[in-house]
Formats: sequence, structure tokens, C-alpha cells
Amino acid sequence: MGTAARRRGRHAEVEAYYRAALPPCRPAALPLFRAGEDGQAVGHTLYSLATTARHQGDHDAAHDHYHRAPATYRAPSHPVGEARTLHHLGLLALAAARPDTAREHWEGARTAYEEAGLP
Repeated sequence: MGTAARRRGRHAEVEAYYRAALPPCRPAALPLFRAGEDGQAVGHTLYSLATTARHQGDHDAAHDHYHRAPATYRAPSHPVGEARTLHHLGLLALAAARPDTAREHWEGARTAYEEAGLP
């Protein structure tokens, strides 16, 4: 539901769906994915919350969600999700006039893409 709302640009609606699925600071309690301990699903939810916050202009919340997502993607070995998230962290760092931090995130993203066998 959250992804469909995001694709339609309904960001307030998106946030409500994802927040219902992911209680703050308790990714292990994610109701939809608890049984399988699905790190990829948790990572996607965090990534989607971050993207929604970024579209709403809340860069602090976007940074917090993007920052938590790579570890959840890393656990089940989902390098593309990790790389995509690190890329967006780099964009946020650059927007905050922190080019060295942006470069670190982008180098991490490049490594993750290489691990996935992508250029």
C-alpha cells in the first residue's frame, strides 16, 4: 500500500503506511516481516520512509532512515539495496555541504554495486 501511494505522490499517506509497519527504533518488531526476520523487507521499508521524508523536505528524518537501512540490507546480503541507500546518503551529505562525507557514502555504494556484479 505504501509503495502504491508513493508512486502516486501521496507522501503523507505513504508515511502513515510505512510507520504502521515499522515502529520507531524497533525494526525487529516489523509486523509484516517478523516471522521470516526479513532484513530486505525491513531495509526496503526504511528506504521508503527515507525517500518519503526527503520528498517532504525533512532531510533529518530522511538521513536517519537511510542511515539505518544499509545494515538491514547487509544482513541478508542485498548489496543493491545497500548501494542504493548509500548513494542517497551521499546526496543528502552533499546537499548539507559535506562533500567528504558524500564521497565516503558513494565509495561504499560503489563497493556494494561491485559486490553485486554491477558496474
